[in-house]
Amino acid sequence: MRTWLCLFLLLVAIAAVVLVVLKFPANTPPPPAPPQPKPKPVASPREVVQSYLKALEKQDYRAAYGLLSAESRTQRSYDEFAALCQKAGAPSLDAAAGVEQPGKAGRMVVLVPMVEDPAAASFNLTREEGEWRIVFTTGSPWFPYP
Repeated sequence: MRTWLCLFLLLVAIAAVVLVVLKFPANTPPPPAPPQPKPKPVASPREVVQSYLKALEKQDYRAAYGLLSAESRTQRSYDEFAALCQKAGAPSLDAAAGVEQPGKAGRMVVLVPMVEDPAAASFNLTREEGEWRIVFTTGSPWFPYP
């Protein structure tokens, strides 16, 4: 009887050790950390204007509309904006030659010269949630005025 009891206790002890080893394995590396999303680089005002003008050239009015400030989007619906884009003539602007200048009240102004013309388009930008957005309340999509 005593032998059976010792054998039983030995089996219980082995089972307990096996459970502990299975539950807490030794020398296992921790699982790899999930990849961290890369922060989206903040585009400069000049880059935003370049993207806006490229979208207009490609007639991707939805992308261009997405680069407008919240104030601009509340004053003009997407359908109104798209109709203005289709109606307005596309001037020859040299987006790569755009120059940034400080504007009023924390805004930035990007002057984009016209090709073969001394005139320039002036784009006013404001910062919203860390991103630069184009202010367009009057004028045409190619020559927006704040």
